Amino acid sequence: MCVHVHIPVLANEILAYLKPQMGNVIIDSTLGLGGHTKLMLEHGAKVYGLDTDARNLEEAKELLKDYSKKNQIEFIHTNFSEIEDIAQKIVKKEGHIDGILFDLGISSVHVDDSTRGFSFLKDGPLDMRLNPIDELTAATIVNTYSVEDLSQLIYTLGEDHFARRIAYNIDEYRKHIQFTSTLELADFIAGVVHSRNAYYAKRTLVKDQLPGSFIWPEHDRKQMHEWGLRQRRHPATRTFQALRMAVNKELEVLEKGLRGALASVSSKGKIAVISFHSLEDGIVKRIFKEAVLTKQYTLLEKKPISPTNEELKNNPRARSAKLRVIERK
Repeated sequence: MCVHVHIPVLANEILAYLKPQMGNVIIDSTLGLGGHTKLMLEHGAKVYGLDTDARNLEEAKELLKDYSKKNQIEFIHTNFSEIEDIAQKIVKKEGHIDGILFDLGISSVHVDDSTRGFSFLKDGPLDMRLNPIDELTAATIVNTYSVEDLSQLIYTLGEDHFARRIAYNIDEYRKHIQFTSTLELADFIAGVVHSRNAYYAKRTLVKDQLPGSFIWPEHDRKQMHEWGLRQRRHPATRTFQALRMAVNKELEVLEKGLRGALASVSSKGKIAVISFHSLEDGIVKRIFKEAVLTKQYTLLEKKPISPTNEELKNNPRARSAKLRVIERK
């Protein structure tokens, strides 16, 4: 088994707020490769690790096998939207839950593995499923959603002002050939954003040797690929974010998971959430604010906590991370 190296984001801050210690029971609802969990285990806490990705769980089991032998950790293959049901079983067994951690978004492992289809820098299938047994894929969305639905999705979840232009051009392209790979889509979006012509596809698609078929000229694609890589933010970043969030229903799952966590954590227990973009953080902020208004919870910090400059030097992928922590009275 290939064991990846994973650097947990805001690790020191998580330890400072959750304060894991002997006798504590903590749910890591986004176990991943167990970076945060390993730190909490080292401090003596018992951890229940949840993950929707069976591959992540297998790697985490290997990385944390010494703690597993001591029955200090249990692994659960589930989506954290089901956390309330899982927590009820844990409380029956342990009597309390002292902390719950959410580390949102996708891990570096997902991005680095081109076969999962998350990266626009490596060629792979248009997949993007965190749980490979789910039916909906990015390819289904790109090739079958209406122009209006696709445009709305990219604008709402990706916050991309080129959403309508991207959607219209995707539709023009897929009339002749389906999108199948990540680089094909990423390079095409770069061309759409780069072009001043609203209908980039109509201008660039040309007839192939086969009757009635169309292709995107390779020289044009290569040019747009290189142009996209030179940009500070790749033009496909927001579209890929939107597709990933739609495929995995991330915002709906987050809201259900947070409400389940608030209902499950014990008195003096804390919920820590690391988010990576404004839509996630906005949901966390709103739900935590609603919880505080019930006078059953207290925000430990009014503003989100960001990584230190030192951490950013060691882990640039943490640059957009924000941490919010709430405590049950």
